Amino acid sequence: MSEYVITINSTSDLPKDWVWEREIPVVPLNCTIGGKTYRDMYDLTAEEFYGMLENGEMAVTSQPSPQTAIDILEPILKKGKDILHLSFTSGLSGTYNSMCIAAEELREKYNVATAVSGKIALNFLEKRKTAAFIKPSSGKAYVILTQEKCTAK
Repeated sequence: MSEYVITINSTSDLPKDWVWEREIPVVPLNCTIGGKTYRDMYDLTAEEFYGMLENGEMAVTSQPSPQTAIDILEPILKKGKDILHLSFTSGLSGTYNSMCIAAEELREKYNVATAVSGKIALNFLEKRKTAAFIKPSSGKAYVILTQEKCTAK
């Protein structure tokens, strides 16, 4: 049974300091404000962001590119670890789709298993032998990549 790493995107609503202390890999969304593009949770603090808004700047956000996701996820797979990625829901953002595209490219390169089923995801968490993309009603989407054999029933 291999180890796994939980990764998140920057819309996770987890405190930045808490995330960094635990060394949780973050796939950032982008925010363009004041003519400059920032990576959420990396380049701009919440205080700086809201300060710019208070000064009349307009903000535009954009989903991460699949390549950005690959750049963050691939080193984990290279170490032989599985990934459980907690993502933003597809109903509100294209972020989930970017993660699915990245997962598909990584699946082809690393022969990782992917499937669509909440039951498979539960099996992964319990027995660590499957992988899944699931979109529960909670508003979060989960992308699980594993290099172990998929044994879904």
